[in-house]
Amino acid sequence: MCLGNPDSKPTRKWGVGYKVVRKSPERRYHPQFFQRRCGHFPLYEWLTDPNDKLVSTKHDAYRTGFHIMLDRTRAERLAEDGLKLIKVRFRKVVATQTATLDSLWGPQVVAKEIMNLGEVKQ
Repeated sequence: MCLGNPDSKPTRKWGVGYKVVRKSPERRYHPQFFQRRCGHFPLYEWLTDPNDKLVSTKHDAYRTGFHIMLDRTRAERLAEDGLKLIKVRFRKVVATQTATLDSLWGPQVVAKEIMNLGEVKQ
């Protein structure tokens, strides 16, 4: 997931969103899209993205972080074929894309910290 048209200034500082994940036999939630080195998303623990790089886009640049979908309906459509959808709390937002929506991902945020709030029943 990548922000193609990030907002000039983040439109949020914190909030709740969704991530599509794989659930292992050990009942751990692992990133599905664009595999990261964060391991897994434990329940009710804040994770911080250790990377601090600049991502350049066609229109702008933003700092790395966890990419989070804000539209539950779009996220549910992507969580098919054995994938799971988790609800996440996020804070320390470094970028958003809410003005110009991506046709697949919809409104998104990139945050430095994330907490897994559990599986969403579909």
